[in-house]
Amino acid sequence: MRLRRKPWVDEAIHDFDDFVFPKDKPAGEEQKGRWHEVFGRQAPLYVELGTGKGDFISQLALRHPEVNSNACSCSWMNPNGSGIHS
Repeated sequence: MRLRRKPWVDEAIHDFDDFVFPKDKPAGEEQKGRWHEVFGRQAPLYVELGTGKGDFISQLALRHPEVNSNACSCSWMNPNGSGIHS
């Protein structure tokens, strides 16, 4: 099942600016390679691309607390300007 885009998300996401980088405020060069600061520890980093509702990464994090887990949803634009979201 697809989650519907909520109109309040673009503003509400900024409550998490210390570790979430939304499309209107992307991460810069100074954030690269600093995951240990975000998580507060040195550990392997597992990344899920295209998270859906986040069930997989949530369960992974619960089962493997020794790992830093991160999830990312991305959206792309077609050359004709129509959006493709994942």
